[in-house]
Amino acid sequence: MKDAIVFVYRDDNCIEALYTQKYDEIVELIITSSDNYALDSSVNAGIFNIVKAEIGGKMNTVSSEQVKIKTSIDRKTKHLIDAYKNDKKLLIDDIINDNLPFSESIYFVGRANFFLTRIYNNKTGKLFTFDPDTNIASEVIDNDTVFEFQSGNMPRVKKYNDDYKKSDDYIKICAPTSTKNAIRMSMSNSKVKKHVRHINQAMTPGKLFNFYVFGELNAHSRLREDDDTRFFIVNPFAIWQ
Repeated sequence: MKDAIVFVYRDDNCIEALYTQKYDEIVELIITSSDNYALDSSVNAGIFNIVKAEIGGKMNTVSSEQVKIKTSIDRKTKHLIDAYKNDKKLLIDDIINDNLPFSESIYFVGRANFFLTRIYNNKTGKLFTFDPDTNIASEVIDNDTVFEFQSGNMPRVKKYNDDYKKSDDYIKICAPTSTKNAIRMSMSNSKVKKHVRHINQAMTPGKLFNFYVFGELNAHSRLREDDDTRFFIVNPFAIWQ
């Protein structure tokens, strides 16, 4: 996984809520220009909460009553990713298999190949249509647009997979270790954080993406009774490539 992450998608409200849940004892501080000095270490710690803070590239002893450090949403997201990721288990398929049976949802950091399977308007439910010659959508992509992705043992994935199955990268990076897991994930265009080629222009169902995802994994009721496929819904908090 890359050290420097540029997020394609991020749900800031979910990140803030989860960060508060997990780190509820952490006091957020905001540094002001007048705080760029080291406090006298003799200040009574019983009166002031003395903390260490990095100010102007130097570690300083400061009072939390005088100096506050605010954690950016980017940093919060990366803290949470570090807390939940398992470098030995990064394929979402493996994460699912290691947590069976699902008695409740889990938070995870993982990656998988996702095919874009549908684009629709969340308000009207209308599916996007595309010009067969230009592959340009006739509808306007706006904040109500939702991109639906699927991975694993899904009918549409099987349909699209034939175009990619001979790719060495596809086989090596994300070849599923199980054929039983089917995954669906939706991305609201209002939370897309980066202009991504093939997502918000000239985008058509059938495009393949190798995504890293930090999110919540929920077991879903079986949609097909004729096999033993396990269905899962991913609620993404952050997505990157």
